[in-house]
Amino acid sequence: MISEDTNSDPAPPASGLGAVSHATGKPPACTILVQQLLAFLGQDPGPADGVLGPATRAALKDFQRQRRLPVNGELSDEVMACFEGVRMMATVMAAGQPVLPNTGAPAGLQKAGTTQARLAAAMDAFQQNDLETARSLWTDLAGQDNAEAQHRLGILYDSGQGVTRNPERAAAWYRRAAMQDHAKAQTNLGAMYARGEGVAKDYKSAFDLMQRAASQGLARAQHNLGMMYAGGNGAKMDYLQAYMWFSLAATQGNEEARKARNALGALMPLSQIVEAKRLSWEWLAFRTSPPGP
Repeated sequence: MISEDTNSDPAPPASGLGAVSHATGKPPACTILVQQLLAFLGQDPGPADGVLGPATRAALKDFQRQRRLPVNGELSDEVMACFEGVRMMATVMAAGQPVLPNTGAPAGLQKAGTTQARLAAAMDAFQQNDLETARSLWTDLAGQDNAEAQHRLGILYDSGQGVTRNPERAAAWYRRAAMQDHAKAQTNLGAMYARGEGVAKDYKSAFDLMQRAASQGLARAQHNLGMMYAGGNGAKMDYLQAYMWFSLAATQGNEEARKARNALGALMPLSQIVEAKRLSWEWLAFRTSPPGP
């Protein structure tokens, strides 16, 4: 059945972000930059005000926990060394943008950090069943062409959570995110094409979307692509390809794919099963991005 997809001790740096005093206090500009970088990573350090307050300390503790550092909420040399790497990553992502005065941070970093923080806030609201807040935040970000927010709005309208269910609007939001290569949105839109819900039934479009998402390593899309090959929907029936995609999804723990692969294997000669396994191993060996659930 086609279905939808409804995280040795480093040496103290000699300069740059890590060039701070060993004393307890830190320059406000340094603390501001750390707050911006925490927001960039999806944490919620509060306003970038240069004050190491409770919200910033809580975000720092999460950061330390994730990196297996002493959890104390302090700007230690080890923490500052880690943030030097984070700043380099952020700089690459915001390449070509002007630098914020007195901080050395790219101007685009503040906006990127704010976007991540708002996405996190929307998800927190959603998980707490504050659907109106979640929808409002996602709508604003979706209007700025954020693919994750567009995908999330698609889910709301697809499921009728906090809004009147509207498959046509769901498909429209999924499509906007899918055009930005958002794998889960591609999978969900593909499932709608396969069902003919919110869009005209079109197995070819469904197949193309599932193939794009499966190629990014999304297990749900790989399972669905296997189902389409096994049934000859959107492409010529091909048990070998179906077995390969089922195997790739099963490798990621997808139980439906594991059962489908085993059932299909009972209909295939051993030589085809061996070839399908070889193709799946080859695909895994040459892929460049991490798989997804």
